[in-house]
Amino acid sequence: MPYYTKVGLHRPNKFGVAARGWHIWRRGLIVQTEFGPIAVSNGRPKIFRWAATPTTDGQKRFRSVANTTVYSNRMIREKERDGYLRLPVGQKIRPSIGVPGVRSLRFRWNT
Repeated sequence: MPYYTKVGLHRPNKFGVAARGWHIWRRGLIVQTEFGPIAVSNGRPKIFRWAATPTTDGQKRFRSVANTTVYSNRMIREKERDGYLRLPVGQKIRPSIGVPGVRSLRFRWNT
């Protein structure tokens, strides 16, 4: 299921910018979401990483696959309406470096 990102102007923040991500997925009768701040590399291709451990919005269980599909499609439409952009197929928000429980990764940020 898709990853969504929103990077850009956000006046309420201290410096007026924000970088946020969402991951919405469905497994059988369950829809789960997670969201949080993201970091974006300067290189090409852009690499997105969670800047902190993403917050899990919990699992929503439904009685039928049809209801699950309707709910997940509604969540996707809401994110697109709010200005979030869907990452291309195959691209995802990678685990943050240094998050407990995640294998340590060497990653050099382009500056």
